[in-house]
Amino acid sequence: MQVNWGQGGLCDMTMMKVASTVNSDSNQAASNEAAQAAQAATDPTDQQPAKRRLVRALTSRLSFLDLVREDRDANYGYGQVGFRALAVHRLGVWLDSDEPAAWMKRPGNLAYGAASGYIARHYNIELPRTAKIGRRVHIAGQSVRVHDHAVVGDECVLRQGVVLGASDGDPSSFETDAPKLGRRVSVGINSVLVGDITVGDGAAIGPTVAILRDVPAGALVIPPKPRVLNDMSGYVR
Repeated sequence: MQVNWGQGGLCDMTMMKVASTVNSDSNQAASNEAAQAAQAATDPTDQQPAKRRLVRALTSRLSFLDLVREDRDANYGYGQVGFRALAVHRLGVWLDSDEPAAWMKRPGNLAYGAASGYIARHYNIELPRTAKIGRRVHIAGQSVRVHDHAVVGDECVLRQGVVLGASDGDPSSFETDAPKLGRRVSVGINSVLVGDITVGDGAAIGPTVAILRDVPAGALVIPPKPRVLNDMSGYVR
């Protein structure tokens, strides 16, 4: 995975090393799991359909790389900030799973820490590894903040300055006080979605909108019409 991180040479090297290791480890593990699934398919005591078990085994080890490739296409290439932020997020999620070998955890987490710090400092994008991010998500710009436990569905678009946050600072409810976006939700520039709210599939949020309640599927939310509060012509020279 050739990623040009500009001045972030450390991020470039760490991501390339992790991707190389993932390739070899994933191929070997996928072969082992496929063989186990094929053997389990003949076991009459297993209640799950054999076809489902085999498909799951063949795809489980490829999920990380497939997601990264989809992110690259959805964000128009390796050089875009959206792809870089999502690639680091995918790495963190993969490291938290049971897929990587034990010896990969420490160097992988060091690489993740360096890369996520670079993303936060240079692009002002915070995309925690604990957030649930769907497939083919497009982050179109910088200064995007996502709640630690937010849910973003497949093919959503988050534009410049979008914030998915909590409605208050109560630690006891922080985990559940997070927005949930359905599939193909479009969020406009500088819009803010806060609290335990749900935005339905296909909804479109306009620019500079504050969302504090649920939005139904397919809805269009736009900011109020600008108002002229005073005639300022007398102040114009």
